[in-house]
Amino acid sequence: SSRNRRVPSLPGAVDVDKICHPSEVLHIGNDFIKDFEGARRVGMHCVLLDRYGEEEKAAEWRRRGAPVLKDLLDVVEFLGRSDCQ
Repeated sequence: SSRNRRVPSLPGAVDVDKICHPSEVLHIGNDFIKDFEGARRVGMHCVLLDRYGEEEKAAEWRRRGAPVLKDLLDVVEFLGRSDCQ
């Protein structure tokens, strides 16, 4: 069901709908398929981190539509520039 957003592969995964609406969540990850596509599939926002300077991989992620940031401080800056509430 679309209400079941539990990710069974993660021990202790949270049912997001019990806390907030998925559109209110920013998922931060480093894998295009697991993190970016997975988060988008359930209605979450997502950014990917390129913490190891893998320029080719980061360029491919950007080409495929993902916001790519260098570290968690960039995420804070990103949120400050966005219209996230």
